[in-house]
Amino acid sequence: MASGESLDVLKTASSTEWLLEAGEVQILGRSISSREDKLISLAPHLEHVYVPDADWSQIAMQLQTKVDGVQCSWLDNACTIKAE
Repeated sequence: MASGESLDVLKTASSTEWLLEAGEVQILGRSISSREDKLISLAPHLEHVYVPDADWSQIAMQLQTKVDGVQCSWLDNACTIKAE
């Protein structure tokens, strides 16, 4: 790690799985949480982020309206980022 860089360490919900507990989930500064706590599964070896159906529409709308190059398809339940 380069001098001046920081390392964030996150405590997982389990000693055997890459799960994070989340009471509130935000994307681009807007809360998308339901009243339920969430378990977020980290899978750094995958190129995709899987989102529960209950949260997908809110996340897709925020991404598509606030991030340049993002195109979302509600038919396919998928968002892609166009490379420049």
